[in-house]
Amino acid sequence: MDFVHATEQFRPLTRRQRAVWETFPALMDRYIWCELLPPFAFGVAVGWVLLLGQFLYDQMPLLLSRGLPFGLIARFLLYLLPGVTVLALPVGVALATCLVLTRLGRDNEIMAWRMSGVSLQRILLPVFLVALVVTYLDFLLNDRVAPWANHESLNILRRISMTRPVALLDEHRFFRAADKYFFYVSNVDRRHNKLYGVMVYEQDPKTGTFPRAYIAQVAFRKGGKWHLQDGYVHQYNARGELLAEGRMKHITLDIAEDISAYWSEQRGPTEMSSARLRELIDLYRRSGRSVLAWEVDYHFKYSIPFACLVMTLLGAPLSLRFARYGSFGGLLIWVFLVFLYQGFLSWIRYLGLVGALSPFMAAWATNLLFAAVGAVLLWRER
Repeated sequence: MDFVHATEQFRPLTRRQRAVWETFPALMDRYIWCELLPPFAFGVAVGWVLLLGQFLYDQMPLLLSRGLPFGLIARFLLYLLPGVTVLALPVGVALATCLVLTRLGRDNEIMAWRMSGVSLQRILLPVFLVALVVTYLDFLLNDRVAPWANHESLNILRRISMTRPVALLDEHRFFRAADKYFFYVSNVDRRHNKLYGVMVYEQDPKTGTFPRAYIAQVAFRKGGKWHLQDGYVHQYNARGELLAEGRMKHITLDIAEDISAYWSEQRGPTEMSSARLRELIDLYRRSGRSVLAWEVDYHFKYSIPFACLVMTLLGAPLSLRFARYGSFGGLLIWVFLVFLYQGFLSWIRYLGLVGALSPFMAAWATNLLFAAVGAVLLWRER
């Protein structure tokens, strides 16, 4: 009887039992995804509130002092949303990861799955898939939508804050004029309506190259024309190699168009796609101008979306280790991760801006550090 009973215990699974077991991973994946969705949405909403609140705290006195209609303020906030969402998505992913995994660990569901033969890596797979998808979407949003939206929101600020022609121009920006001139402005003297440290690139409309560049110490607009003083003229070939350089005392560029077009063409790094920013970095570097800050911003366009994946990689093992504290522990881990990541990011970015770190390391060092710590902790949780 004992032998018969033992053989019955180890009898092969029936077709129905095999079908249930084979569908178990898919059911587990859907279950985890459904659990991730609510805290992810809540985390993104929290990111919106915090980031929009900080920005409005800085800009609301200007908006309210001009007596702007509610529709314009609402449009301004709408344009801010894509750029804010780029930073809010990692916050949402981190919150979802921490709350869900601490809850599953506290209720011993992860232990039950592992005792059923499911590895920890397989359990965490749906979590990392979500982080990977959000990372990709965050990059598309940051590179395709946010630059246009940031440009429109800043144009609204320029409209309501500036009134004089030169005052419409910002420092360390470029703007386009007459379809073939690109201005780069280092300093703006709004009191005397003059620009200092100006570089003007003249584009060939047929080839799209920049055969000529004007570098002037002073520039001002008068009588519908731009006047450049005290500088040099550079001549380039189609490959961007310098052919000739000449000294200039004064040169006039006939650009007869509405000055309101200038602030609408001003763009900073947050208002450009990565491809456009890379093009301008190469263009300015050939003329000898420092582009360190722009290179840092260029690499940040790629590194910021990867914060979604990095937060998950570090948050997952921490949540599993402190799962006994439940959702409260997950919330504390989330707060710890967000503030620690933001602190490291700010300090390392500053080191990149002052040249202590390369632009690439300034943008990626925080991600690499958090990913390395997360990988070690995850390996130990196996």
